[in-house]
Amino acid sequence: MVDQLLQQREESDLAAAAAAAAAEAAKTAADRAAEAAARGHEKEEEDWDAEIGGADAPARPGYDPARAIAKRRVLRMAKCLTKSEKERFRAEERKRHSLLEEREREVGAVVQQFFLSNLG
Repeated sequence: MVDQLLQQREESDLAAAAAAAAAEAAKTAADRAAEAAARGHEKEEEDWDAEIGGADAPARPGYDPARAIAKRRVLRMAKCLTKSEKERFRAEERKRHSLLEEREREVGAVVQQFFLSNLG
């Protein structure tokens, strides 16, 4: 009988501890921030979603190095390709470089015309 009473007490203590843990977990970040503000402290935790416009804000696209480098005049190297794939890659690179050179010439002509018309 004593063993049963001890076991019931342990079970009730465990149940009370589980209930307290559940109640603590149920507190939201807003509740913790309100409590911290009431105590005179700043926010307890950083809220990065709020800093960048909220959780509903649209995600910004990440940096794509391949896309960025395609717009610059740099020599790229093809690795781990078959011979025919390398030939195709080199042909595409020649075409890309010629388009970039043509675009630079067009921009240079526009800039030169701008300066001549405004300074001349």
